[in-house]
Amino acid sequence: MKNVFLVLSFVIAGASVNADSLKFRSFEQNRSNLPGSYDAVRSSQIPLSGRGHRFRIYGGDCVVPNYGGQSVGDCTYKSVRSQLMERGWNKPSIKQPESAWYGFDFLMPQDFPIGGAQTKGLYNYVQWKGNNCPHVALVSNQKSTQLAFQLMRTTGTNDCEPLVKKGLLNLNTVKGRWTRIEVFARWSKGNEGRLEFYVDGERVGTHSGPTLTAMPAQSGASIKNHFDFGPYLCCTSGLQNIRPGTLYYANVSRAATRDALWK
Repeated sequence: MKNVFLVLSFVIAGASVNADSLKFRSFEQNRSNLPGSYDAVRSSQIPLSGRGHRFRIYGGDCVVPNYGGQSVGDCTYKSVRSQLMERGWNKPSIKQPESAWYGFDFLMPQDFPIGGAQTKGLYNYVQWKGNNCPHVALVSNQKSTQLAFQLMRTTGTNDCEPLVKKGLLNLNTVKGRWTRIEVFARWSKGNEGRLEFYVDGERVGTHSGPTLTAMPAQSGASIKNHFDFGPYLCCTSGLQNIRPGTLYYANVSRAATRDALWK
């Protein structure tokens, strides 16, 4: 599964990337992405649309060759990423609908390093991000192969801590095949908030209570909430210890109803 899609691929660099669903706005590459780590791809093996996104993470030297001689990106934090961010992420006004369904098809190849196969660190695969921290993210770490959802809160500038964390599934059970993930979210600072997580049509987790948890560091600041996807491996034991890996996403969508995600 190392080279899953060889039918046709093309690179989109710098400019905005069309979302897979017109119900979502366009996306752009994270400015801290590893160079050359993202490709838009086409293949008959991709479900539904035949179009998808390929993300690659790798380690190595913090300055050379990854960043062309410049110490930029996440490498000074012993972290690497390859992500697409919802366009407008830097605007205070960006937010999600009060309630919405989110869906995407996801492929983790058999050789993607998770659990003890990767160095110390936290994977973030999908996030609904506030000003500094994710409100909600799908994550895993080196201690297990479990995919979990995590709510976080801001403790200071670029300083976050977990608030709620619950397991959803063992990633080894879905490796090597396309897996459909759906999330329902009702966004709220209060107890009327709601999250529901589905994998291949089966509900695997829920949360009731606040869902806008990563509050602004400054009192009175607007609460941002933008959607990002792609792998971010944070806070490792060292870039030289990172094992490379590739992930695929497709049919990324947001809709008012679950059925409308796939229309």
